Amino acid sequence: AFTTDEQPNAFIGSYDVSDPTDIIELDRYRPLATEGTGVIPHNVHVWEDWIIISYYSDGCIILDAKRPHNLIEVGNFDTFIGAGGGFDGIWGAYPFLPSGIVLGTDIGNGLFVFEANYVRGCYLEGTVVDSISKEPIAQANVRILGGDLNRESTSLTGEYATGQATPGTFDVEYSRFGYATKVIPTELINGELKIQNVELRPDRNTFSLNGNVVLKRDGSPVQNATVELFNDDFEYFLDTDENGKAIRGSVFEGTYTVVAGQWGLKAGTTTVDVTSNNATFTIELETGFRDEFALDLGWTEFSDSRTGIWVRDEPIGTLDADETFLVNPEED
Repeated sequence: AFTTDEQPNAFIGSYDVSDPTDIIELDRYRPLATEGTGVIPHNVHVWEDWIIISYYSDGCIILDAKRPHNLIEVGNFDTFIGAGGGFDGIWGAYPFLPSGIVLGTDIGNGLFVFEANYVRGCYLEGTVVDSISKEPIAQANVRILGGDLNRESTSLTGEYATGQATPGTFDVEYSRFGYATKVIPTELINGELKIQNVELRPDRNTFSLNGNVVLKRDGSPVQNATVELFNDDFEYFLDTDENGKAIRGSVFEGTYTVVAGQWGLKAGTTTVDVTSNNATFTIELETGFRDEFALDLGWTEFSDSRTGIWVRDEPIGTLDADETFLVNPEED
């Protein structure tokens, strides 16, 4: 399923609805060229795995959605001349005529008839990992240089999915703070998937880490506890083994806040200085049921039509109607 949200700076959303009790967001799109200018997506139609969007002041936009976790812009035509944002321009785009033409209705400029050139995107996907520890790198930036306007970052599991409409050989840049940037010449072909897994080499000191999570009452190990280490630059997620050990072979030098928890135990926190190999920490957890949502402890949600679904996530920041002050924070 593909959705729009008729609000400034909103996204086109892509969802897996094969299981209505477990709907999963796959991807989201908005035009990078006008990002942050208040452009509003209106309606979305789907024709043979392409999405045809009336995007108000950004015109009619076509996305390739054959791989719904990797939405790629492959066509656009802007009928509105003026500043972005607001309810001007294309507010309807109809693609279902037998001729294949697209009818675009512009609020101020009337009817436009498009002969759409439907092409498949050049798909580029893969995983980015640390060259030493082989652990996934989250929030690594992936850019196709010299190609269509694009931007992508890796997930918590180091995965990325990007691409463009224009085929050819392009330099693809992989970067992340704390790592040496890598540029790889890559051939991109319309309709073909290029899998490119990349290792990035740390450009600063890294050390091993050996933590312990135990019960406060008797010091016995807590297995399968969730552990998060973070500072302003880096974030790591670990699980304890059967001996209550949280081990990682490569952590960037620095001071980290550590949070550990498990359902049925109160979350605990400490700090650790990672300045040499085998840096250690110990967190003692007390029994009791208290979940501050600092960690995802594996809880599940259920609901009915009155209460809505709860989810642990980082929110999308929203502004007031005049877009002058923040109503909902970007991070929480």
